[in-house]
Amino acid sequence: MSKLEYACYSAASLAFFDAIAARRLRPAGFAIPRSGSPCLPAGQRPLARVMQALESVEAEGETDLPAALHTLAEGIHRRGLVIVLSDCFGGQADPDPLLKALVHLRHRKHEVIVLQILDPAELTFRLPMPARSKIKRPAGSSLPTAEAVRRHYLASIGNYLDALKLGCQSRQIGYVLADTSQPFHEFLATYLTRRQGLGRANVG
Repeated sequence: MSKLEYACYSAASLAFFDAIAARRLRPAGFAIPRSGSPCLPAGQRPLARVMQALESVEAEGETDLPAALHTLAEGIHRRGLVIVLSDCFGGQADPDPLLKALVHLRHRKHEVIVLQILDPAELTFRLPMPARSKIKRPAGSSLPTAEAVRRHYLASIGNYLDALKLGCQSRQIGYVLADTSQPFHEFLATYLTRRQGLGRANVG
């Protein structure tokens, strides 16, 4: 399952649970029309509108997530729960632009949760053995080995993920990392159970 499909299934499930809890839903799509939120017929029930928006989602090039979130923050005037489902990559080694956009939503009094969705290959960067055996370095070459490249990649992505997680936590923004090797319903069940437990603890 691709990251986009994983995000769409997760969003649909969360929308369904939210509808059961009788919360107010509003779909917002970043990868759909470039103008912002998807254009939907008026008069539909919120859940149906969300499902229709998700069915039209297509991957099309790079998305400027921070800019999209800033636009969203300016466009939503009622306080609500904003759940960001994304790989949170924007070609930058520093998550600060994304964190600033998330803080913009917090300043608008929204509760914000980031569900970062990654492919297992992005977390492990493991080359299959046949591929490793085909990578040969010229005699006397100073080029890094495949394993050295992998170590550098893992250190870089680890630093990014840690910075994003700590940045969210320090700004009272929920953060959960998921990878597509875990069935989305299992991931959501674990997340919702933990969230419910935190809610009870806060009430208590």
